[in-house]
Amino acid sequence: MNCAITGATGFVGSLVKTKMIDAGHYVTSLPRPWHLGSNIDALVHCAAYVPPSHESSEAQKCLTDNSIATLQLLEQTQSTKLKVFVYISAGLIYKFSSSHASEEAPVFPSNRAPYYLASKLVGDIFVDHFRHSSKMRVVTLRPSSVYGPGMKQGFLPRITAKLKNDEPISPEDVGNYPLDLVHVDDVAGMAVKVATDSTTYGIYNIGGGAARPTSVIVKLLAELMGKKYNCTASIPVQASHAPLDISRAQNIGYRPTRLLDGLKSYVESLND
Repeated sequence: MNCAITGATGFVGSLVKTKMIDAGHYVTSLPRPWHLGSNIDALVHCAAYVPPSHESSEAQKCLTDNSIATLQLLEQTQSTKLKVFVYISAGLIYKFSSSHASEEAPVFPSNRAPYYLASKLVGDIFVDHFRHSSKMRVVTLRPSSVYGPGMKQGFLPRITAKLKNDEPISPEDVGNYPLDLVHVDDVAGMAVKVATDSTTYGIYNIGGGAARPTSVIVKLLAELMGKKYNCTASIPVQASHAPLDISRAQNIGYRPTRLLDGLKSYVESLND
């Protein structure tokens, strides 16, 4: 199979590329501006602009680079013989809830990272429209909070940096909310799975199977790093993104990495 990948140097995309090559497929990395060749069988769209802040000044770039760029890529596919389009969306687009969110759950990303998540949701809508209106097979993956080796920003890198440098960690650093973590290897593996398995279609949630309190995650990280973490103070429980119902993905063979195993691989990568 000839596979093109956007964002092939990124956190998720680079691992998708590696797994595709390991599986014996020919891979083309698509730099911006994207131009699809005529001999591409599958396209895995991993590229995304992740803003450095949640300021409203980032909204325009999020919409341009994530939403409109996805639409332009979809339009290009109509003049090719592309067989399958795989979109890496975001599992955090669902409305805040303590209940597991299925693929049909309400989406309303207005609380945390609204401009980035709104741009991913708009791209999600464009992709789903083409799923219904075009002849190519279209698959959307909605991963929860992705972590693992190669992760550069977010909750885990911030906490591990403090632990590594023996800096104090405050209750505000940790927060008090459930977090559904999914290992980057699981996301990349599913991207390859749906790109190469012609029986897959539609939308799949890709999560860790359960959400854990941030305080528990920090304690696990400290233990794995051989550091002390004795923060006993707490702050009120915060509303958070819904943990993902992954039963549809499990029906096609998805099995998430155990959190402890995944955190161990991440911590070990920090010493490489």
